[in-house]
Amino acid sequence: AMRTALRLREYEKVLPAEEIYSIIALTAFYARFFGQCSQAFMKLEAMPLKEARKAEVSKLALSIFTRHAPQDPSLRRAECPNCSFTVREWDAHCGDCGAHFAACVVSGKA
Repeated sequence: AMRTALRLREYEKVLPAEEIYSIIALTAFYARFFGQCSQAFMKLEAMPLKEARKAEVSKLALSIFTRHAPQDPSLRRAECPNCSFTVREWDAHCGDCGAHFAACVVSGKA
């Protein structure tokens, strides 16, 4: 679910960014990928939200990250088919050459 949620970042021009990063934070939390969860919370906290909503997001982030370090578990890495740069299994693009990886509709894997 988290891999698929991370793919939503490609649709920021179509979908509300607050919803995208809320879904990413939720799925990353339950998958215990607290590094990804932390990045989603940072995006949410940087958004121009109403003060009450921003306070809720900050309070929730504080309650999560006082108990869990913002680190992801170790994971398998893959190589970019174009340049052999090492990428994470959920990356949609190569960080080196910019190649786009199509996602599997079933698993969300690139």
